Amino acid sequence: MCRGDDELAAAPANQPPAQANNPVELIPEDLTDDNVSELGASIASSSTSVSSSIFDFRVENGRTYHRYKDGKYNMPNDERENDRLDLQHNLFLLTFNNKLGLAPPNDADSKVKRVLGTDLSPSMPQFVPPNVKFEIDDLEEEWTYSQPFDYIHSRTMNSSVSDWKAYFKKGYDHLTPGGYFELQEADLFAYSDDDTLKADSALSKCTDLMYEASVKLGRPFQKIPPLVAIMEEVGFVDVRMSVFKWPSNSWPKDRMYKELGIWANENFCNGLEGFTMALFTRAHEWTREEVLVFLTSVRKDLNDKSIHAYWPILDTGSIGPVTTMPSFRETFGDFSPTMHGVIVSSVLIPGALSALVSGVMADRFGHVRLFALGAFIYGCGTGIECASPILGVFILGRLIKGIGEGMFLSNVYVQVSEISPARIRGIMTALPQFAIVTGIVTGYFMCYGTARFGLSTVAWRLPLAIASFLGFLFSLTYWVVPPSPRWLLAKGRPDEARLIVERLGLDEKEGEEMLELSSDGEHDPNAPVLEILRQAFAGFREAFSAPYRSRTFFACFLLGMQQWSGIDGVLYYAPIIFTQAGLDGEQATFLASGVSALVILGATIPATFLADKWGRKTSTILGGTLITALMVLMGSLYAAGKVAGEGAGKWVVIVSVYLFAIVYSGTWAIGIRTFLVESLPRKTRSSASSLAQASNWFANYVVALITPVLISKSSFGAYFLFAGCSLFTTIVAGFIMVETRGHSLEAIETRYEEKNTKAASNGKKDGLVVTRVRSVV
Repeated sequence: MCRGDDELAAAPANQPPAQANNPVELIPEDLTDDNVSELGASIASSSTSVSSSIFDFRVENGRTYHRYKDGKYNMPNDERENDRLDLQHNLFLLTFNNKLGLAPPNDADSKVKRVLGTDLSPSMPQFVPPNVKFEIDDLEEEWTYSQPFDYIHSRTMNSSVSDWKAYFKKGYDHLTPGGYFELQEADLFAYSDDDTLKADSALSKCTDLMYEASVKLGRPFQKIPPLVAIMEEVGFVDVRMSVFKWPSNSWPKDRMYKELGIWANENFCNGLEGFTMALFTRAHEWTREEVLVFLTSVRKDLNDKSIHAYWPILDTGSIGPVTTMPSFRETFGDFSPTMHGVIVSSVLIPGALSALVSGVMADRFGHVRLFALGAFIYGCGTGIECASPILGVFILGRLIKGIGEGMFLSNVYVQVSEISPARIRGIMTALPQFAIVTGIVTGYFMCYGTARFGLSTVAWRLPLAIASFLGFLFSLTYWVVPPSPRWLLAKGRPDEARLIVERLGLDEKEGEEMLELSSDGEHDPNAPVLEILRQAFAGFREAFSAPYRSRTFFACFLLGMQQWSGIDGVLYYAPIIFTQAGLDGEQATFLASGVSALVILGATIPATFLADKWGRKTSTILGGTLITALMVLMGSLYAAGKVAGEGAGKWVVIVSVYLFAIVYSGTWAIGIRTFLVESLPRKTRSSASSLAQASNWFANYVVALITPVLISKSSFGAYFLFAGCSLFTTIVAGFIMVETRGHSLEAIETRYEEKNTKAASNGKKDGLVVTRVRSVV
């Protein structure tokens, strides 16, 4: 199935890379030394019958080639090539710190039970361990294995696979739940960061000719980074790419890369004839002598230390999040990618629906009761997830958790805004966002640690148990946080409202403005619970009626467009961007997830304390302008093809991702939320904020749905889409937003009423032109 030193291996897939620490079946060390590639029994024990025709090699230009499926593999299979493959095997070991790869089955304490290797020709090692066997087979044919594999290891298959998607699909279909697929490939083209490798050099001409020949022969060399999207399309999750470098010789100063360069030079120089002879004679119709003469110049470039060339070596692996960890799969079994999507998104829709009705429920019961109840429901749902014995119960827990999350998220901001003095309302309204970001950081590092528990269900149950505890703890705020004075006035309890005003420390003017409120038009305080649904729809109708509709539409627009800035979409794909920069898998994941979370937290802290130092409108416009510029920059670099190479483009993208997270966290994440609750009228504040929160959740769902499609279809399309949405939002905000910083909620509402009165006198109402049409019967 795999050629040369490639393997299709069955091994326990216990945890994601760098997370395997539980022992598996041990095998005597002298039989499992990966540094030795020839041990054990002979190929005659293979389960595939080896006929004499398979040993009838094709002799061409002094080299031998496979005859079975002739032409699928353009490298020779003679002893010279086998020696080079042994050298290359050790070069890979040196690259991966004496391991075959980065997936858990390659860790020192993870010993394989059985290994199956495949090849198109019988050029495998003569002696192998007793738990290893080889078969003569073609990986592009139908896979007929009776049992799935825990680990599939594929190396240097470039130009041998005609349909990568079909190859990945076969691998996906033949993996056990939580198994791993690892792909190790080299880029055909050499690169130099200082332009010492010229386009007209013999080395550059050689790789160009090799690519042209592969196209003519119907098996073109493939760029490796785009394979990530193909693996994800097939169904693999959390696909990560790590990039290493093999220098052309010992030119680097770094000791490790100098050693790699010595070995790589030996590998390239010894294999140069095998790399090119079949390609050049078959596709370009060169003679053997012409090839050998040309290769003299190529070897000269390879040995020239003034040419700082290198080849990218890319290790691409599929590993799993919590729902694909072996401990999770061990409990709930395997499920399809569609079911995986259902599990992940099951919290979203009930959250959006509960957010819709929580506004009118808050008018009836108060915001404090609602977010305390929501936190309690969240704790119950997460507790059910933690204790679930089967997948159906786990999904039920997520549905319940979503209901609770929608209830408290849509009420916390309103409650905080209504009990905060105008002078510090920005800081107070930003605190929930600060708490959310802190939770993200804590959650990441907590899961990073619990994953070390391996197959034990503690690995995924412990984070859920802690989240459940925090939900119940948060519900205790009902006995700590005072109700809103505005809600007490609306319920006809002015004496209690006056006491709360005094406790909150509002200044005399702001307190008087608040206590002069009328409770006219509020929902019936004695309405039965079943009446809430009818009142919810009535509240929505009122929110979209004059003179409130423009502010309701604008609130829904702003919170929805928060998601269309690309905050979730870009950060989700940050690991892929970082691995393309040459970082190994675990390092890239840590930088893209852990460090990104720390960066967001670092930006949120000063933004929280400075929230009342600059205007909401100013932060929205400035933030939107910077977000648009960063998105255009990243999209332009992708469109120009500057990210896939080894230049500065990819590093600019990485820095831009961090800057984007900083700008968004310091402006839109805080300023828009604060403006929203300040700008909504008291009468429809609960209903309109619920609608806006639901708009955010639905937009999040759509963005999450289309972002993978956009990334797979175009490397830059998603960035330009997010840039366009951010620019449009910024322009709209510039025309419509009014500054609310430093004003009481009552003063803000008065300003809107005066604005509507003035607009109505000019033939407009609620920001819309009023057109009177006479009805003719």
